[in-house]
Formats: sequence, structure tokens, C-alpha cells
Amino acid sequence: MQRGDKMKQIKKIFIAILITAFSAGIIIFSDKISSSVFQSINICLEVIIPSTFIFMVLSSYILSSGLYDILFRPFYHPVERIIKTDRYIISVFLLSLIGGYPVGFKLLRELIAENENYSAIAPFCATFCYCISPSFAVTMLGLGMFGSIEAGLIIYFSNVITCFIIAIFYGKTHQLKVITEKNNTPISHNGKLTDSINTSVISLMKMCSVIIFFNSVITVFECFCDKTKIPFPTALKAVLEISNILKLEALSPVALPYISALASLGGICVIFQCKSLIDKSFSLKPFLLSRFFTSIIAFAVTNLIMIFWDISIPSSHFGSNSYTFNFSTNKAATVFLLIMCIILMQKNEKNLKKG
Repeated sequence: MQRGDKMKQIKKIFIAILITAFSAGIIIFSDKISSSVFQSINICLEVIIPSTFIFMVLSSYILSSGLYDILFRPFYHPVERIIKTDRYIISVFLLSLIGGYPVGFKLLRELIAENENYSAIAPFCATFCYCISPSFAVTMLGLGMFGSIEAGLIIYFSNVITCFIIAIFYGKTHQLKVITEKNNTPISHNGKLTDSINTSVISLMKMCSVIIFFNSVITVFECFCDKTKIPFPTALKAVLEISNILKLEALSPVALPYISALASLGGICVIFQCKSLIDKSFSLKPFLLSRFFTSIIAFAVTNLIMIFWDISIPSSHFGSNSYTFNFSTNKAATVFLLIMCIILMQKNEKNLKKG
């Protein structure tokens, strides 16, 4: 057996052991797993869907209908000079800065569906079309963790600046324009609102499924760690699933750069959500390699901003995190959501295959 085959065999055995241990954990800690799944569904219903769905639909329609050319025209010239890319990527970039982590990936996938030439530059564009949403940064991190809108704005602006820095780098080192024949547009402008709604529903189903799975895995790890008395740091939980960042104790503004770095990373769960949205349309290697550097840049930029932006945190927030999710029981909404998504997915098999 060759060395490569041995490594593959070892990898399969390792994965099999992990799956076996996880399956055993599901049985042993079934009550806590059930609670985790329920809470994850409520996170999707109360946080993810309300904050993401509408913008996903609108951003998809703006791109497919050609409205981007009207909305973003004032920004094209200055941004194009900085990033060195075309108007379609600039539109995706600007929309991703507002919509949050998965929006940019969804729009890049839709660009590729319209024109396969975008698959060549999408891996590099994905590195900067990935940003925390202003609502999450300000409401949950700023107010929730620090009791300060300014803290949330610093986190958001540092992540936006980081995206621009990465965009400038790849704009100078790579060709980020799709070459087309004169007078031809890279994508058509015949998008329908109903198509945008359908693809957004499917995308949200994928995202929520990943969130539920990751939180279940984290719960199993927590239970095993409790039994074996091995510490499971909250910071590690936040790296795995970004919403766990809300459980960190933000003692002072000194914590801001670290929170900003974690926000730039986005968490392993968010990365898997993005992967589920793009399927196999383009490679994630440049994106994954850039995450370490974007976290460092976000950390540095936050420290730089704080030199000129002095913020104060209410004394009530020192030593504790006052933010908590309000997990209200809404079984009717859950059932209705699942039925609606199943019906839409059955009626739109072609859209599902396209991603």
C-alpha cells in the first residue's frame, strides 16, 4: 500500500472514530442535544431569518434585475480605481458589506450561474466579499456585550476596512475582471422577484441546517468535557460557531480588538454555511488561507481606530455579558416554516441543483 493510500485509510479511520463517538454522545446526552436543537431552531427563527432573509431576497433581485447599475453608480468610479474589478463584483462587494457573511457567497454563486467565466475570479473575490453585518455588530456585539453602540460601530468599521485592504491586495495581484466582447454584458438582466425569493429560502434552509448541526456537535463536546473535567473555552466555541461570541465576558474596551478579530473570522460554522451555498461552483482555498490574515488585520485596525475613537462602557457591563437570546416557544411558526420550505424545495428542484 502506497503512502498516499495509507494516509487516506488513516483519515477514514479517524473520521469513523469521531462519528462513532458523536453518535454515542447523541444517545448518552439525548436530552441536552434535544434542547440544543430546539434553541438552534429558535436562533434561526428569531435571529437568522429576520435579519438575513429580506436582504438576501433584495440583494439577489438587485443583482439579477440590473438595479445595481442605478443604486451603486455613484460608487463605481472611486471603488473601481481602488479594487480594479468590474461593476458586478463591486455590486456584490458593497451588498456583502451590508448583508453579512453569507450574502456575498450567494451572489457570487448566482454570478457564476449567469456567466461561468466568473468561476475563475470568484475564489479571490470571496476573500473580501465576507463581512459581519452592521446589525449583528451594533445590536448584538456592541449593545449586547459592551452596552455601547460605538463599540459595535468600531467592530463593524474595522471589518469593512479589512475587507477593503484584502480587496486592494487581490485587485493588484490578480485579474478580477471578466473579459467579454464589446457591448456584451457578462450577465443578463431578466431576474424575477419570485426566483430571488425561492433561492433565498433554499439558501436559508441550508444555513439553518448547518447551524443546528454545529450547535449539536458543540453540545456533545461540552458534555464530554464536563464528564472528563476538561475545560472547553468559550472563545473556542465562538471560533466554531460565531453566536457563542455573545457568551464571552467583555471586561473592558481592551477586549474589542479580539472580538473584532473573531468577527472577521466568522467562525467555522459560518464558513460551512458559505460552502453549502456555493456547492462546488468555486474553490475556497484562497478564502480559507486569507482568514488568518484578515483576523490579524482586523485586530490591528481596531487598535488603530481606538487610538482616535475613545469609548466608554457602562459599569453594569464590566465582568459580565448581559446579552441573552429570548428563546420563546413558537411551535406553530416552526412547523409552518418547515412545511413552506419543503413545498418550495419540491417545486423548485432546478433552482436547488443550481445552488
